Amino acid sequence: EEHARYGLDFIEAVGWIHQNLPHAKTSGGVSNVSFSFRGNNKVREAIHAVFLYHAIKNGLTMGIVNAGALEVYEEVEPELRERIEDVVLMRTPKDGGDATEHLIEKGHRKILFITNTTHENLYYERFFGYQKALMMTGLPIFPAVSFEKTEDYPNFAEVLKETQATALVIIDDLFAVRIMQLATLLGYKVPDDLSVISFNNSIFTTLIHPYLTSIDIDVASLGEIATQQLMTQLTKTEAQSSLRVVVPHELIQRETVLNKHNMNKTYPL
Repeated sequence: EEHARYGLDFIEAVGWIHQNLPHAKTSGGVSNVSFSFRGNNKVREAIHAVFLYHAIKNGLTMGIVNAGALEVYEEVEPELRERIEDVVLMRTPKDGGDATEHLIEKGHRKILFITNTTHENLYYERFFGYQKALMMTGLPIFPAVSFEKTEDYPNFAEVLKETQATALVIIDDLFAVRIMQLATLLGYKVPDDLSVISFNNSIFTTLIHPYLTSIDIDVASLGEIATQQLMTQLTKTEAQSSLRVVVPHELIQRETVLNKHNMNKTYPL
């Protein structure tokens, strides 16, 4: 957690130097800010673009970076750019982080993020939460395991074998049910071999055994906020900037997360 503000601290320090020592020059090695996301070049390049954009606005003179692999800030996918700014600028907390932190608290050290989409805002939010939680604790970060093509399914067995994962964070409840069924076909038991946590706390969480641990999203609040913002936009003649909102969410613990800390305990007869 002590590393969480490093990027923002640098940007703020550059701003202070620029204001208080106007003739001083500043420079920084940009790749350090994205080192924990190595292996995901698309995200790393976008992080560099976001970091440089805000650092330059604050007065950064020079950044040391591979210019041939640098995205233009305005050309970064809007959803991805917004999620990166959440991380770099220490903005709103994400439910993806809460799910991953819960698994870490239960003793899991090799955790995968499973999704059936890599193009939606929801994916970026939850995957970044997953990555940040692992980065903060110094645990290995794996690329998202995507099931967008038919051939992705038979490859899952090899992914589990290579990573030796003991826990999965899955994009939503419905897809979690499908992955649990696939894991069972591959000979894995939930939660004994694989712990699972997902999102939405939908009806599907209690339609499968064991019952699914899930992050409950306050959909009513989300709908209310969306309606309020729509009404605000309709009554304004000028374009309004987007509002960043933290939608309330809660971890609902059921039966799919194994507490690995209890595995080596012995109890008196």
